[in-house]
Amino acid sequence: MSRERRAQGRPRVTQPRGDDTKRRRVEEYLASLDPGQLGVATDSSVCADMAAAGVAISARYAGRILEEWRFDHLASGERRR
Repeated sequence: MSRERRAQGRPRVTQPRGDDTKRRRVEEYLASLDPGQLGVATDSSVCADMAAAGVAISARYAGRILEEWRFDHLASGERRR
């Protein structure tokens, strides 16, 4: 992680690979949530919802994607105000 990224308090963003369809499915799911739903989502709730959709992921992986998604989408919206 770069010093600049650490100084900004930004989490490390893991870039999706071309074959990373699970990550893409999670991101599509998160994009479908409204801000209220996204605000109360947890790693375990994302994991459970993805399992219901037929995508098996760990809660840890779901939590990492959720944290990055929130930072990239919620924090950027707050900075624009």
